[in-house]
Amino acid sequence: MESKPTTGEGEPDDAAEAPDASEDSTPKGPALEETEFSKVLDEAKEKNDFNIVWEPFVNTRFHVPVEARSGPDDTSPVKPLVRTRPDFLEGEPTLLVSEHIPLLAGKNQHEIATIEMFGVQIAEILPATINMIILGPKGAFVVPKEKVQWLRESIQRPE
Repeated sequence: MESKPTTGEGEPDDAAEAPDASEDSTPKGPALEETEFSKVLDEAKEKNDFNIVWEPFVNTRFHVPVEARSGPDDTSPVKPLVRTRPDFLEGEPTLLVSEHIPLLAGKNQHEIATIEMFGVQIAEILPATINMIILGPKGAFVVPKEKVQWLRESIQRPE
């Protein structure tokens, strides 16, 4: 399923200073809406049980940064914007996703192209070499590439 890119605020290069939930990377401004998924994520962090996250993850819509198209006539497929930064997971390629576009924006608040995808779609298209960081109102949640691969292999497909 391909969505049209939407424009939000920000640039993913500086989206979160660190993938540590204890560090506040939330942009200043109006409070971000707490979603059902973010509540489950908070509960998982409290209980240190992340198995409860995966079913809600696959059914949740996330904003995914994508490479901007060259213009309105560009019909090439959109590609998720994967970043490498030395301060994120030892410089390994990482995809940042969020239910809130401003969290992908980070401090600079420049425009960013995004598409909306369900978690299941993200897990299905993310290559085995890419980690994922889910940015939420209360911090970040790191999903190592091995867990993304496990999730992709665990998805029940209709026969």
